[in-house]
Amino acid sequence: MLSRLAPSARAAWITAAAATAALAAAQPATFHLGLYGADNRPVTVTSLAVITVGRTVVAVGGLVAWARRPDSATGPLLVGWTLVSLSAGLGLHASGALLVWSYLSGVISRVVYAYALLTYPDGRPETVGELRYLRAVAAVPLLWLGYAAVTPSAGIDAVTCRQAGCPANPLLLHESGAAPARPCCGPPPPPSSCS
Repeated sequence: MLSRLAPSARAAWITAAAATAALAAAQPATFHLGLYGADNRPVTVTSLAVITVGRTVVAVGGLVAWARRPDSATGPLLVGWTLVSLSAGLGLHASGALLVWSYLSGVISRVVYAYALLTYPDGRPETVGELRYLRAVAAVPLLWLGYAAVTPSAGIDAVTCRQAGCPANPLLLHESGAAPARPCCGPPPPPSSCS
């Protein structure tokens, strides 16, 4: 099945397949269980399994499309969507960087999905309008990074940090200290004179 792929593409395909399998297998062990979903209900083993299987099915379809039509970018885009989606929430409470990734990955996965849908079947935009739209959509994760720079972790992840507490957001810009005040009493110092 991989005979149509060039050696470098074959290596990328194998790496993507292994990464998909590893992330899918790691889902119950490393994240989500005991957390709360967007609907404010705890994530259960059943719901996690359904989500994981659904995302993995997309990756398998992408891997098959990649091997059958190596000239099309649709297969790699579908695999990329799966890898980004499966990594969302990875070690959510372990570090602030992973917390930020868990939310950034949600934005990136939607960008990749939009790209795959709009550019089907060859994975490439066909008009200038499509290209401009995809460039605008690709800027959305950058806007989200700007939002993360001014929002504490609790604001980024108010739902899933409810139980374990949020690690510090490493992107957060802190206010700089106030400028030192002049002494409160007496006249200002005289200007220096040059001779």
